[in-house]
Parts: sequence; C-alpha cells; structure tokens
Amino acid sequence: MVVSAISIVAVILCIIALGILLARLGWLGEKESALLAKLTTKVALPLMVVSNMYKYFTHDSLVQNASGIAVSMLSIAGLILLGLPVARLARVPANRRGVFISMFAFSNSVFIGVPVSTALFGEEAVGFALLYYIANTSIFWSVANSMIISDAKGKFDVIAGGREVRTQPRAFFARVLPLPLIAFLVCAVLIYLRIPLPEFVLDAAGYVGNMVTPLSLIYTGAVLMRMIRMGRFQWHWDYIVVVLGRFFLAPAAILGISLLFPTIPMLMRSALIVQASMPVMANIAIVAGSEGADSGYAAGGMVLTTILTAAFLPLLMMAMEAGWF
Repeated sequence: MVVSAISIVAVILCIIALGILLARLGWLGEKESALLAKLTTKVALPLMVVSNMYKYFTHDSLVQNASGIAVSMLSIAGLILLGLPVARLARVPANRRGVFISMFAFSNSVFIGVPVSTALFGEEAVGFALLYYIANTSIFWSVANSMIISDAKGKFDVIAGGREVRTQPRAFFARVLPLPLIAFLVCAVLIYLRIPLPEFVLDAAGYVGNMVTPLSLIYTGAVLMRMIRMGRFQWHWDYIVVVLGRFFLAPAAILGISLLFPTIPMLMRSALIVQASMPVMANIAIVAGSEGADSGYAAGGMVLTTILTAAFLPLLMMAMEAGWF
C-alpha cells in the first residue's frame, strides 16, 4: 500500500515537473497559463463533476449515505471556521487568507484520496470515499471559491497615498454559484429524481473531465517556474499550520464528528478519515491563478503537502493497525 501511495505521489510530481519544463521552454507564459486556468475551471471541472456524480452515485446511495456526507460537511465547515482565527494568529497576510484557509480545510480527495482508500480497504470503500468528494466539492465551490476571490477582489482596493476606493463587486451568481457548483447541484437533483442523462453526454463529460488533474498539475508547475524566475518562490512559515491542518486536524475532525453518528459503518468512517487526511486540493492553485489571488503561495502548499504524504502514510497505517479508527 505504501509503495502504491508513493507511486501516486511520484506521478503527481512528474506532471508538475512537466509544467515546470513547459514554462521553462516558453510554451506556458502568462497568457497561456491564464487560458489553461479558464479551460480547467470553466469547462473541464464542471464536466468532471457531471461525470463523477453519475458514475459513482444513484438515488439510493445518496439517500442511504447521507450521514457520511453530513459528517464530511460538518468537519470541513469546522476546519473553515477554525481557519479564520488561526489565519490571524499565524499572521497570514489579508491577501492570502482565503487561499490559506482553503489549503487548511480542503483535501485532494479524488486523485490521491480514492486510490489510497482503495489500496487500504478495497473497492468496497470507493463509494464511501466519494462521499467526502461530494462535501469537498460543494463546500469548496460555494464557500472557499468566494474566499479566494476576496483575496484579490475585496471590498476595497488600496491605492497610492493609502486612499481606499470601493471596487465593483462581482455578480452574485458568478461569486456564489460558480459553474462546478451549479453542475453539482443540478446533477444531485437529477440523480435524486432518478432522471438519467444520455450515455453519449456522460461519455463526453468524462473525456473532458479527465483533463482536470493533468491540467491543474501542469498549471501548478508553470506557476512554480514563474515564481522561481521572478525570485518569489519562498518558504512561508504558515505552511507548517497547513500541514498540521491537513494531516492531523482534518482526520481528527472526522473522527470526533463521526461519534455523533453511531450508525455510521466502521468502513465508512475509516474511508472518510483517509480522505480528510490527504494533501492540499490541487484545484486551489489554479482557482487562485484564474481569480488573480496568490497562486504561487497555493502551489507551494500543494507541492509540500503532496511530498509529505509519502511520509505521512506509514503513520496512517500504524494508526489503523493500532485500532485508532
């Protein structure tokens, strides 16, 4: 299992390295990277949500596993609320707090989490693992997306002389209901009502949606290369807090909240704990870049926690063998 997990981490780092190389060769400049970010967030991500929802969920599974979704949502919401004062205590600059809280609260629940859960518990755990994906996706696009936007486009812009002017707020639906969230809500309603989509539509959505992970990681590599060139790639002490949030506080939150739901199966709880303890969500860097927030800061946190996953997984296995969850 450890070998499989390390292999997954190696794949991620290789794709990030490809992004670094393409940026180094001049193929991915700022304009190309901006196009990549828009293609991922506005096209590929919504279609990935459509594909995954219809691939892994039915009316019955949504209803029967509602408690798992509730536990996941409560834990993520708790981490967001905790992240607000923690960001101030850690002295995270105001223009990075949305990205910081997003890294603190949201995990890479699909590309790393699902394979790790499968390796640990078998195919039976995939459905349970994807319950966390539902919570992760819906709360990220309904809450964290707006927080990241606020990093770059808050109520006030500081201009020369310290004078402040109010900026025009984004349209309500563009901020609160981005396309991936709309796709999720529509699919959830359709699945609950047992309304199928044509097979060719789901196939097309799957093909395009499969681009999300490689495009996000290539973009992350391009951002890192740009930061290196500009001499802005640096260590931030609050990354330590992000690591604590990802690998310790997030699984502890699932464990604690799941005790309020005594009917949750042991396998479901274990799969959710594994999902919660995965590294920083890969989409945070690309959303930060597309919205004008600090994508370099997000990319650094994502790469750091991904590398540390290889070291953390043996500890996770030891905790499981000790019967901690």
